[in-house]
Parts: sequence; C-alpha cells; structure tokens
Amino acid sequence: MNPDIFTYFRVFFAFTFVVGLIYISGWAARKWGLDKKLSGQHSGKRTLMIAETLYLDQRRKLVLIKTGNQEHVVLLGSTQELLIESRPASQP
Repeated sequence: MNPDIFTYFRVFFAFTFVVGLIYISGWAARKWGLDKKLSGQHSGKRTLMIAETLYLDQRRKLVLIKTGNQEHVVLLGSTQELLIESRPASQP
C-alpha cells in the first residue's frame, strides 16, 4: 500500500475546497446579516442597549445599561449580579 503523488494532491485539494466553502459561507452570512439575526439584534428602534463595559478582573465587570429614559449600572460576576445604581438617562 504505497500512496502515490495523486493521492496527496487529492487530499490537499479536498481540504482546500472545504476550507474555502467555510470561508465563503461565513462571508455570505455576514454580508446578508445572518449573524445579526441569529444573535437577536434588530434593525428597528432598540430600547435596551449596553452603553459601556468596564472589566474589573477576569470574573467581574461593570456594565452601563440604557433602557428608555433610564440608565442602570450593574456589576456582573461569575455567580451573581448586583444593581449598583439606577438613574435618569443623560442627554447626549
């Protein structure tokens, strides 16, 4: 069982073809917005958004969430969430 050079070429081209298909399908998904549809992002008016994120360490981060006319500062940890402050939203 001695594989000849054509077997190596066939394996190389098959691998290249599969990697190319993966790349093209990813590009097409981004181009037509499939990634945003799957992640739940809408093109219409959004009422809830994460304005800022500050990483404190590997397990904790502060998040500023804006919803309507309110802002909430939330501490997110690995096991719990803590509302630090709620206030009226500042005008841009």
